[in-house]
Amino acid sequence: MSKTSTLQIVQTGLGTTPDRGIIQSLWIEIPANCDLKCPYCFCATLRDHRDERKKNIAWDSHNPFKYRSDIYIKNILEPFAKRIDAWNKATPTERVGAFDCPHENSEGQIRGAIAIPGAGEPFHPSNLDLTLELIDVAERLNLHITIFTTGHWITSDLAKELISKDLVLLVKYNSAIQSVQNRLVGQSKDGPFFFQRQKAFQRLIDTGFNKSYGVPEKMNYRETRLGIVTSVMKEIITELPDLLRYARKNNIIFDCDTILERGRGEGCSQIPDDETTRTVFNELQRIDSEEFGNQWNVSRSYIGTTCDRFRHHLYIKNSGTISPCVGAIDIKLGNVKTGPEALYNAWNSPLMKNVIRQHVYKGKCATCQNYFEQTCYSCLGRCRDMNVQLDADRDNIAVPSVGCWNNRTSI
Repeated sequence: MSKTSTLQIVQTGLGTTPDRGIIQSLWIEIPANCDLKCPYCFCATLRDHRDERKKNIAWDSHNPFKYRSDIYIKNILEPFAKRIDAWNKATPTERVGAFDCPHENSEGQIRGAIAIPGAGEPFHPSNLDLTLELIDVAERLNLHITIFTTGHWITSDLAKELISKDLVLLVKYNSAIQSVQNRLVGQSKDGPFFFQRQKAFQRLIDTGFNKSYGVPEKMNYRETRLGIVTSVMKEIITELPDLLRYARKNNIIFDCDTILERGRGEGCSQIPDDETTRTVFNELQRIDSEEFGNQWNVSRSYIGTTCDRFRHHLYIKNSGTISPCVGAIDIKLGNVKTGPEALYNAWNSPLMKNVIRQHVYKGKCATCQNYFEQTCYSCLGRCRDMNVQLDADRDNIAVPSVGCWNNRTSI
């Protein structure tokens, strides 16, 4: 076994961010422009979504062919960065009192992290200008940014422009087999995506994205800024070990989860049965431990880590709606259209503050040994009873859970 790796296993901060009383990470949707049709897409983007544009916070009635950025900047990024800065300037005692920060987490400095997961492709020609502006604003505000991308729109010029930025690119990489990969983005077996993606990914490697960035032990340091993104799917089960090995051997993040049953992911035919899923997780855990020295516990959502977003995160749809996370977009905590105070009103809403952030659960997850050992925190999108409505103004109901294939009944 090799020496324990310091390689970031998945997304920035995921599974390693303690409760500090404030929002520390945001996922922000952009307009739903995408030329692909992935059968598992949680946001189910459309190739032609003109009827949806007016619902978008980037809609500009004066110039409907150019997206505006003001709500993104004034009502999301700037309030977020301002609160992070205030926390960093406060003393540990002030953090405990003013930010409701647990005493044991009140030391040190932190850096806010944002990600653009979609809903459309960030580097699609229709979204490119908006995405580049958000990247520049994040850098100005000292926020780290992660971009989830299909990759195939990244040209040589764009790669050269992005390499100087403090960002991580997580690229769609379901398969190294042309026919399989194309099918998993809704193209024919000889469609162009596979080779476009391959060329773009090699371009990013040649540009240096899989090399370290920043100064070790500083907040801007990244062991690598390039990752591959996929999910546990029937068609690639036998290929996942090779994808994991490829990532580890080339200093690339391996970001692999289970399909989120939202959008096209709901009832997706690529979802394996529970026993197969368990077997895949256990095999990848064994490979990562024995061959690369990475130690991690099996959880329901991600290969390599536990999702801890409940204590540091919010999700913002391109309509402006604020939710606890991508898996819980049915829980509406407010809308950033109402002003810059909306973000922290949502964070301090009764449901978010007293139930979700306090991790108050009932049902199968609440009696699971993984829950008590904090090797899994359940999942608002995968393990919650969706028939029970959770209202932002209520704090007298626990999150109802249904458990999962990784349940270990507490004795």
